[in-house]
Amino acid sequence: MKSAIKWSLSLIIIISSIVLIGNYTRIHTDKIVAVQIDEKIQEKDSYFIMIDGEEFIVENENTWNLIDKANLYDIDYEWHGHSTPVINYIVVHGKSSENNKH
Repeated sequence: MKSAIKWSLSLIIIISSIVLIGNYTRIHTDKIVAVQIDEKIQEKDSYFIMIDGEEFIVENENTWNLIDKANLYDIDYEWHGHSTPVINYIVVHGKSSENNKH
């Protein structure tokens, strides 16, 4: 009886650990529509934008340079674990995303 409880408890711990580790390492994606950029930040060779108090990485300097805080944007981004989200593509709201991927 005790060994069955130990095996069950061990199995629950192992499965829970796998689920938690898998969820942490999984790449999450999300989209924001019609959002305005609050701030653009440059730190050495790193480029960031702030949206509603959250920081996003812009990997391409040219893309970062083209971002105008006066425009509204549609943004797709991804992250894993507790990492800073990275912009996959950003387009001016209402424009076709197929022709403007960055």
